[in-house]
Amino acid sequence: MTGFKKNPDILYVQQNEEVALFNSKTGGYFGLDQVGTFIWNKLDTLNNKQDIVNAIRQEYEIGEEECSRDFDEFIDELIGKELVFKVE
Repeated sequence: MTGFKKNPDILYVQQNEEVALFNSKTGGYFGLDQVGTFIWNKLDTLNNKQDIVNAIRQEYEIGEEECSRDFDEFIDELIGKELVFKVE
């Protein structure tokens, strides 16, 4: 099963319900909103899509299909910016 893990080289700071990420390799900054921060923090203990989607659905009122689609878009963006890696 494919999972996800944070890039250990990413520097980040959390203030309230938002996180700012800095990729020192690319020099890129990326900001996360409340839901993005929730997902980022879940990556510390959960690494597969279904577990994270279930956690999001428990925290927020969102349908499974919409949540799954939004998660895919978000995680693909993090992967594209080298903030998160896929793991097998």
